[in-house]
Amino acid sequence: MLLYCFAGLLVYYIADNMNIIISGDKGVGKTTLCRRMADKLDYVGGVYSPRTKDGSLVVDISSNESRLLTQNKSSGGDWFPVGERFISKQGIKFAVESIHYAVVEPKIQVLFIDEIGRLEMEGGGFIVGVVNALSSGKINVLVVRKNILDDFLDEYDMYRFNVRVLSAANRDVMASDLLGLIKGGLRL
Repeated sequence: MLLYCFAGLLVYYIADNMNIIISGDKGVGKTTLCRRMADKLDYVGGVYSPRTKDGSLVVDISSNESRLLTQNKSSGGDWFPVGERFISKQGIKFAVESIHYAVVEPKIQVLFIDEIGRLEMEGGGFIVGVVNALSSGKINVLVVRKNILDDFLDEYDMYRFNVRVLSAANRDVMASDLLGLIKGGLRL
């Protein structure tokens, strides 16, 4: 655990935990990898975001409930544009609540967050959940879009990350490698 002080005040707390980042090209299988690993572990929580024909969902790993997260077209209401997609405010709220539950639930030891993109780097989306997870003392598996990976690592350089880049060449062995790493860090 690291404590950072400035002028005698505790500025922030950094837990001494394992933080794994999975990055890679669009469509390489990052979400599928997370889902496979979560299925093989006990005491997991957080969210993953599988694609649909018209956008993506956000799925709470603990409850298996889901909400629409993104879509290709705006349908008005609580949707706002980010890049080429529209984001659901209700989907973001659901994701933040799911991540919060995983952070505070003592039984959960491994927390997945899929995926961190431009919205989070601009201070929106579920970045508050990401920061809470990083400071939780739990094992965190974060999916970070490849095009913002360097910016994310620069912004959160006070944390230690084990970065893995998923590709077609290594995706068949990545799950077993990461599961071994995660299981080695579990507090049983």
